[in-house]
Parts: sequence; structure tokens; C-alpha cells
Amino acid sequence: MALQTKVKIAGINNLTDARYCAGMGVEWLGFCIDEDQTDFIGYQKIENIIEWISGVQMVGEIYSNQQTLPEQVLDFGFDALEINELQFHYLQNALQANHKLATLPLFLHWAVRPDTNFEELATIWRKKYTAVNHFILNLPLSTAILAPEQANFRQAFTQLCKEFPVLLGANFGIKADNILELLAIFQPKGIVLAGGNEIRAGLKDMDELATILEKLEIED
Repeated sequence: MALQTKVKIAGINNLTDARYCAGMGVEWLGFCIDEDQTDFIGYQKIENIIEWISGVQMVGEIYSNQQTLPEQVLDFGFDALEINELQFHYLQNALQANHKLATLPLFLHWAVRPDTNFEELATIWRKKYTAVNHFILNLPLSTAILAPEQANFRQAFTQLCKEFPVLLGANFGIKADNILELLAIFQPKGIVLAGGNEIRAGLKDMDELATILEKLEIED
């Protein structure tokens, strides 16, 4: 099964999500490996989920500003690592010193606002972030990205997407009724959707996630 754009599912915490999303053809499944976060489900559970899944790239996600990498990053054989701007500076030496870590594709999540100066941001990225493979951009949840008053933002953001490998983040206001319009306007490299909790083991209400992925399906 193919989708119109690359999709990363963030915060996978159950096998139901993982198997469904893998079957729908998503590119990446993200697992929180930050023990300080509520999304962390424990390494044993992560391992149990991963061993049931194939054909998808696994991403280790760290959300806090910790200055060291968990030892398990290498143990689990993640295909990529996701960190934030501050961690990028903390961890540069560690990433470069370890050959295996240095070869991992890097996702960097970054918060933007409607008043962000994207020309300045692009200059910073060109100078300091050439090692980043994908930039995951999030907006304040209250931002009406498609509103008429955000026309200048949309134009500037579109230019950023043309130059850099941008993924629209899970907090970018992505919904089933606007996903195709967002893709048409910004033409990003992909999007990020959030995984969720099971109602009980093996049972999950996936209406929102499923509807978005179904919108993205490419018909044979």
C-alpha cells in the first residue's frame, strides 16, 4: 500500500497502532526513549512491539533536554534518532564520536510561530544544521494555519519547505479535512501523526488516525 506522502507516527505505545500503521504503509514508527516523559513505555515493551513489525523504519524519540543519550539507543538498532534543537548542541560530540550513531539519520523537532522570521531560520539551518535529515516543525495548537490572515506565513513557510526536508509535525493542526490542502500548499517531505493509547489491550479507537491515512492512500 502506498501513501501520497511520507508519514511518521510519533509516540507509538501499543502493538495495535504499530501493526495498523505498518500495514498502511507509513515510513517511520517513533518510540519515546526518554525515561523522563510520560510517553515512555519501557524498553521491554518497545522491544516486544518492534519484534512484531517489519518493513518500517524505527525512530528513537527524545523530547526532554537531557545531555546524554540512553545506552539503549544502539541496543535496539533504531534506524533514526529524533531530538530537539538544544539536544543537538549537547549531543553533537557524542554523535560524531560513535561511528554507529554518526550514521543514524537525524530528525530535529522545532517549534515555529506565525511571526517566525523564516529567512533568518533558513540562514541558521544552512550554517549549523547540515547534519539534520528531517526537520519536524510544530505550531501552537491555536494557530489557524489556513485562515486568510496567515497568507504571509503560508508563503514564507512554503519557501522553507522547498529548500529543506520539512515534515509537518503532529501539532501542525493536521486533520482529515485539511490534510490534502496542507500538502498541496506546502509540499513538505512528509507529515507526523501522533499514536495513541489503547482503550484496552488490543482494542483502540483509531478513527482519526485511520481517516487521515485513508485520505492519503493512492488508489491502484
